[in-house]
Amino acid sequence: MIRVTKSEKWKDTFFLNLKPIDKLVFIYLYENCDDAGFFDINFSKMISEIGISNQEISLSLKNIEKTFIVSADSERIWLKKFLLHQNRLPLDLKTTEGNYIKYQIESNIPKFDYSSELQDVLKNIKKKTKSKLPSDFIKPTLEEVVNNFVNSEWSFIAKDEVVSIYDYYESVGWKVGAKKMADWNKAFIGCFRRNLSRKPRQNQSQNNQPQKQTKMDMITEGNDKIKDFDFNTLRK
Repeated sequence: MIRVTKSEKWKDTFFLNLKPIDKLVFIYLYENCDDAGFFDINFSKMISEIGISNQEISLSLKNIEKTFIVSADSERIWLKKFLLHQNRLPLDLKTTEGNYIKYQIESNIPKFDYSSELQDVLKNIKKKTKSKLPSDFIKPTLEEVVNNFVNSEWSFIAKDEVVSIYDYYESVGWKVGAKKMADWNKAFIGCFRRNLSRKPRQNQSQNNQPQKQTKMDMITEGNDKIKDFDFNTLRK
């Protein structure tokens, strides 16, 4: 895990009052503990890597002891604010890191006599956040809808059609079928496209339908029949 360092520590009274060697040991612990904040005490390794004596390490640990708790067998320490400083609290159990930290604490807590501070970390679990649902939908105003399409590729759509669609969605509670609307812009464009696809079929069906005969057509047709009638047939 990439470690985060808090520059605010250089303004903290406790840290400022530490001797340079104590600050070095403190930073060493933060950079060498595991991702849950546990550090196995190994004086030989610390002496070799830090370059100070056993006595100096012991004294430094004494001076910064408020920053950690020690296991019952005195072989391991846990840095109290490490997870907080690494932005790992609350624990996010949806991540590999979060589950690893939880496992490490659960495994180590008996060794630390079930420390209340470790138990608090296990209780500090990130709550599940609700995903954004269509319930977050904000109903647009008619003016907002009209202005949106006036300056778009759909500007050729008549305002009356936009108003008609707006009134429809207003009447059905801004739903698309049985579901709540999520994006009114897409919903309106869908209506425009459906309406455009219907118009050619409507015009074609209207052209194929026989026109209704008007009263004037009936009179004209009757006069034409009279003109063509052979009245001589009546005289026979």
